[in-house]
Amino acid sequence: MGNCRTFFITTLAFEVIICWFLANAGAVKQLPIQFLAEPEDVIVTKNSQFTWNCNASAINHVTIEWRKKGIMDAFTDDTERRVFVTRHGALHFNKIRADKDEGIYYCLAKDQYGSIRSRFAKLQVSRMSKEFDVVPSGNVTLYRGGQLHLTCKIKAVPLAQIWWLRNKKNLSESEDKRIIVNRLSGNLLIKNMKLRDSGRYRCVALHQDRKKFSPDVSVSVHKLDKTALPIILYSPRNVTAFANDYLVLTVAANMPVYVQWSFSNIAGHQKQPPINYRPIPLEGQNQHYIRNIRTDHNGMWTCTVIAIHNHKSVKCPPTYLEVISPPQISCHIRHFTFKLGTTGTIKIINLTSIVRPVGGVLSYECKVNGQPRPKIVWLHNGNPIHYNYQSSRHQISRHTGSDNRNDEVVSFRMNQIEDNDKGYYQIGAVMEDWSSFSIPFILTVEEHPVPNPPQNLRSIKVTAYAVTLAWDASISNLNPEIYYTIDFWPIDDPTLIYSKTTSRSEESVLIDKDLKPWREYVFVIKAWNFRTASRPSNKLIVRTAEDAPTAPPRTVKLMLISRSFIVKWERVDPLYENGQIVNYIISCTEIGTGNKEIYRAPSYSKDYKITDITPNSKYLVKIAAATSVGVGPFSRPLEIKTSLEHIRDKFAPLDMQILYINASTITFTWEIGNRSKRYLIGYQLDYRPYGLAKYKKTLRLSSNALNYSLVGLQSSTEYDISISGIYKTANESGYGPSAERIISTTLGNVSISTPNKIKKLYTNVIESKSLTVAWQRPMIADTITLTRYLLSYRPITRNINSSLMIINVEKNANSTIIHNLNPYTSYEIWVSYFVYSKYSGELSSQPTKSITVKTKQDVPESAPIIDVVEELSPGIMSVAWNAPKLANGIITMYKIRYRTQSDLDWKIETTKRNRITLKHITPAKFFECTIAAATTVGMGPSSAIKIILNETDVSSFNSSQTYPATTVNSKTVTRNVVLQSPLTIVGIICAGICTMILLAIAILYTIRRYNVNAQVKEVSSKGSAENSKKQNNVTPMPSAKFQEQNSNSKNTTQQSIGNGSLIKETQYNEGKRTNEKETKSALKRKDSMSNLSITIHQNNLSS
Repeated sequence: MGNCRTFFITTLAFEVIICWFLANAGAVKQLPIQFLAEPEDVIVTKNSQFTWNCNASAINHVTIEWRKKGIMDAFTDDTERRVFVTRHGALHFNKIRADKDEGIYYCLAKDQYGSIRSRFAKLQVSRMSKEFDVVPSGNVTLYRGGQLHLTCKIKAVPLAQIWWLRNKKNLSESEDKRIIVNRLSGNLLIKNMKLRDSGRYRCVALHQDRKKFSPDVSVSVHKLDKTALPIILYSPRNVTAFANDYLVLTVAANMPVYVQWSFSNIAGHQKQPPINYRPIPLEGQNQHYIRNIRTDHNGMWTCTVIAIHNHKSVKCPPTYLEVISPPQISCHIRHFTFKLGTTGTIKIINLTSIVRPVGGVLSYECKVNGQPRPKIVWLHNGNPIHYNYQSSRHQISRHTGSDNRNDEVVSFRMNQIEDNDKGYYQIGAVMEDWSSFSIPFILTVEEHPVPNPPQNLRSIKVTAYAVTLAWDASISNLNPEIYYTIDFWPIDDPTLIYSKTTSRSEESVLIDKDLKPWREYVFVIKAWNFRTASRPSNKLIVRTAEDAPTAPPRTVKLMLISRSFIVKWERVDPLYENGQIVNYIISCTEIGTGNKEIYRAPSYSKDYKITDITPNSKYLVKIAAATSVGVGPFSRPLEIKTSLEHIRDKFAPLDMQILYINASTITFTWEIGNRSKRYLIGYQLDYRPYGLAKYKKTLRLSSNALNYSLVGLQSSTEYDISISGIYKTANESGYGPSAERIISTTLGNVSISTPNKIKKLYTNVIESKSLTVAWQRPMIADTITLTRYLLSYRPITRNINSSLMIINVEKNANSTIIHNLNPYTSYEIWVSYFVYSKYSGELSSQPTKSITVKTKQDVPESAPIIDVVEELSPGIMSVAWNAPKLANGIITMYKIRYRTQSDLDWKIETTKRNRITLKHITPAKFFECTIAAATTVGMGPSSAIKIILNETDVSSFNSSQTYPATTVNSKTVTRNVVLQSPLTIVGIICAGICTMILLAIAILYTIRRYNVNAQVKEVSSKGSAENSKKQNNVTPMPSAKFQEQNSNSKNTTQQSIGNGSLIKETQYNEGKRTNEKETKSALKRKDSMSNLSITIHQNNLSS
């Protein structure tokens, strides 16, 4: 009885201990609500009935409520209504109406602790619009071999099926592999169009037994025009794709083409397509396949369409790809644990319930991914919480995850927990059509005291990489502290939070990790007990001490200027400056002598000029940044070679003179020596009002300019003008000496208005190297006089600073001829004129609106450059070349002349490509060819002759040599060199040895055959003698043997006709009539004897 009582007391005590532990551990072992069935997206027909299920399980009773997004009122269980909630929690529609019932719905599951929300579900009513959204319009014309792409779209729920008709007949993909019909998107693609594909096309949309036909579109296919530019008939524009799916980019053109794609990300940086972008031709060269789409494929895709026959290219409009990734979310709670005798630790755990005291803090994190960036919804009992507003207890911060840049970490924090905060909490990631909610957890609020925060947080010692903190513990806590946590983060990056934990016995801590020099950090400290943490202490901002930089200056460059050079750089990365930069240290070492000089540049400078250098020497230059603590690492040494002489001492100054001057214009000219023109690359013009250096302006002029007009000047103002040449020699480039400065004063105020510009400018005659420009004479008042015209023109090239040419035309002319133009080049031309008045001097009119003229084509001035000449196989040569540099037009044809040693005359082939394959080439000692290019005007010069030598006396060419076309005679091309080659001599000796070996084999074969024939005759003669002997005897014998002997006797008699002996011909005839069978058997034995002799002969021959 005592044992039972003891056991009962022990069990009861154990249960009490367990209950106390669970209560103090902060975990409530009660499960939250879990959905068993959530609503899903549906498509229903109009006026039909539909029931949406929603079911949840929990320990206690669960109530289901339904909500429609945008409407806060809940649906009731009134069955007399058209839409109501059943007693099982399902939402029932008696009669579906599209105008009222379509939308996004969700359900709420409620119990005694709170409620949770289901995911969103969309309800749509089946329908199809009356008209097509996108249909092909107009007529489509394309060439044979092009691609036809037609689009047909119509709004329908669900999507309508699309197929196409040609001339009222269905287009079948199974009958013609060139046809691809996407029945969902409504796109039709026909590759490699043929003439028979012309006709009238229309699309058909099928939706629940309803058909709709689009208008017809006429398609015509013509023969290929090899001079035409490709025209893009279709290219994708705004494309939407899902992550982890695939995408086909289709481009259609009016002729055979191939497509090249490039990719730039959202920031606009041009780069190659992503690594899993694999352009794979799908039965053609105009479709490209992207596998396993990722979110970093977002951006702009551009393509270039290149014609196959003439390589002309056209750029496609940009394709903007948007990748959609449905949202996903997973959450966990930050839970603090502590063991007696150790410091506290932070654990990330997944709890379904948590207990917090009044005034405590709840924090947890969620990983969210989705594209585009989803909206975060914080739900309490199914209702959204408003967060991040001023003085809010609920705060959310978002930053990119460390493991995956596509993941986003969202931190949730609820401060000063109140009693009404208990219930269910969910985090949702919501997009327009998708949503994802985390597993709900329940919060239970208990009445427990919260520790007071520590006081007087301060720094005791600060170094570059460590900070020692101290604080005063609060003595008014009813529940004393157990440990402290110190949180700190850089003041310029609040998302980068670090933590350190220490016990209550310590009132100071050394933080020597995660700190960087010369950076401001924010420190806060919290006190913890068994239950929760105190409020954070006041913030302490501490800047760490300085240190020497840990990185050199960036982008170091050297620039040579005459007898000096300039060192340029960019500041050190701010993360590695480690303090305030006081100066830059520049080390300059002369390579030949080893002399080293150190220069110091101020902290604000970004360049430094080094002048005391030796001409024609090499230097190694490197630079480092320095703080008050020390000097950082030097940059990578750069090498520079100084010039041999000063460029200012090499060229003479310009001779400048004033031509015209008025109130707002100064026109001047200059002269340059012939020696200086060879190295001239431009001019630099400087002008400013005299004595006002800050208003100085600098212009860069073309090397072809010989005069210039400064317009828009102030009247009655003195101007300082200077000009210098810009030269480039083999060793250096720089500015030459300036011309003698001109100080000139503009005239007084202008008393007349600026002349009107010329209204009409046109061209009369356009040639390849000249054109005639004419204009309409301006209307001028009697008080002013026309002095001259100024014609300006320049070529339109990619170089923005193209040369500007100016021609002065007499006042009586209204046209001029421009010479020395480049063939097949576009020029921009404009004209202005000058008038003179005794009141204001010379004035310039505004230039006319420029016109663009393109000169005609001409014959090429240069020849093609042969690149590769190789032998593909015996008798087949491949020749490739580059187009002439001075083509002077569009190359329409290449003419190839070639011949071998055995050819007396040149053979001629023509092609439009820059490669040709020559067949039926006769093997010879050498092969030579030359190429000329032609435009529509005529044929240009021929290239240098390319000669391929054959040194092995076989049908291959293995060495090449190029000779000028004017110095090579094909009848005497290096034949002696081929005959004197060592390989040729070795080949002749080997051929002689092989001939002797074959002759010896033939002699041995003849002797062996003679011996075998002699043996066969000897055996035959012995058999004949024995048969004759037996026939002379009177002994009778069978008829077969008699026949055999007579046969052998006959053979022997025939072999010895020269001896004149015959053996009983009458007995032979009698035996022949007696038995045919014996005769056949004798003949068989004879055949076997012949076969034996042949076998012996073959064995002897093989041996």
